[in-house]
Amino acid sequence: MLTVDDEPIGLSDWQQSTTGRTWKVGIFSQQKSFLSGGMNLSANLARRMLKAHTDLGADTTTQLADINIQLTPLSRAIDIEFTYELDKKLTSQRREVYTNIHPHTGVLLQPGDGYYVKLDDLHYVEDPEEGTYIKIYQNVGDKPTTAVDADFRIRFQPRQFFTRRDRARQQQQREALLQGDSLRPTRNSRQPKTENPLAESRKPKTESHLEWFLSALRGYTRLWLTEEQEVEDAVSLYLLQNLQGSDTLFGRVNQHHRLEFVPSTAFSFELNFRTGESLNKRINNQERHRLHNTWDVGFSLNPTKRLSVGANWEQRRETEKYSQFDFEDLAQEGVKDPSSTPISDLRQLEQITELNLRYQLSNALRWSGISGYKQTTDEEQLDEEPEAKTRTLSFENRVTFSLIGKGRIDFNYKLGYGKSSGGIAFAQYTFYEGISHEIRTIADYRLRKFTDLLFRLNYRLLSTKERKPEHRLEMTVSAEL
Repeated sequence: MLTVDDEPIGLSDWQQSTTGRTWKVGIFSQQKSFLSGGMNLSANLARRMLKAHTDLGADTTTQLADINIQLTPLSRAIDIEFTYELDKKLTSQRREVYTNIHPHTGVLLQPGDGYYVKLDDLHYVEDPEEGTYIKIYQNVGDKPTTAVDADFRIRFQPRQFFTRRDRARQQQQREALLQGDSLRPTRNSRQPKTENPLAESRKPKTESHLEWFLSALRGYTRLWLTEEQEVEDAVSLYLLQNLQGSDTLFGRVNQHHRLEFVPSTAFSFELNFRTGESLNKRINNQERHRLHNTWDVGFSLNPTKRLSVGANWEQRRETEKYSQFDFEDLAQEGVKDPSSTPISDLRQLEQITELNLRYQLSNALRWSGISGYKQTTDEEQLDEEPEAKTRTLSFENRVTFSLIGKGRIDFNYKLGYGKSSGGIAFAQYTFYEGISHEIRTIADYRLRKFTDLLFRLNYRLLSTKERKPEHRLEMTVSAEL
């Protein structure tokens, strides 16, 4: 018996405040014969409805979904997967502060003591080697949001289909030989005449060339998104429409497309395209809108087992906008779309071209040389600063000595020449004016006793036109228990 202050509570003392109902549907299917492949389907759909009977509560409706579909037709030559998740969650509003002073000792952080490098008041880049800033953040509030996560992937590799088809043909031929097939043609059997013998002779060659080309292709496409909105029950959100709008607290849409052509182990070609868009309203009462796309093209040629020649070209474009919300609008309740003031509109363009040569001197010793050319263009639309441009020409020598079963030693020397024009380069901490020298040495040694001990030595030397030579030596020991 439930009691309060030693007095029993009867059923008549309870007052109904809310009523809840939940329905759920689950579907599962698995097929093995979908175009000589397979299909897997798993789906769970649920709806929760909460009705309030007092003025203290409110009616709410929550939709939940978890869907996964996987298709592998044509002997897994094509692999398709789709996942969809719908849920209710709390989105945190945060306040982030970057500081170059240790919060406990009050000492100014030196390069390598922090985790971030400051580019300007809005942009910080993670770099444990040069970082002089740390990030301190606190949660200032949580908002209930409806969250959708979707992911679509497709891979195609025709070689899988042709390999399985050839195995099936070989198996049929073996069975025919074992059974002593009497229908096989003999020398004296009459062959039907064809109207165009030359066309018939060319057809197998054409099919073989097409099959060779398709077997060398590999492709991959992925589209994934995340959306968190302050809405209760919006069909447009469930159908992935009206994304990154006024109700969005956080949204992200990314794409990746890759195409490979590998006819043999002596040659390979790869093309990548990445693009994305994100909207973030969760940090420091600011809105951050970012657009980016990247093209990446490269090939590798291996004339011998020891020699490899390759080239790579990459281009990246990025647009990043910052806006500050009006604090008076944020303080007022019921304002869904508060006014904002643009504070930054940065446009970036980066192009990198590299040529590399690798040669394996022995089983334990390898050498590689990389020559590169990099140019960047930065422009802040809301400032009067001129457009900033940088150009860097570099050559890198790398020698790797492998202690087989024990560790390795890497020696890297990079010689660069940089030149800038216009305003101040955005990523100025990685750009060195004039001639620069950089040496890196990493040595790993693994000792196997009662446990694995890894000894690591890391040395770096950096000398530029505007900075004095900097030496950095680090030694660490780690154990795997």
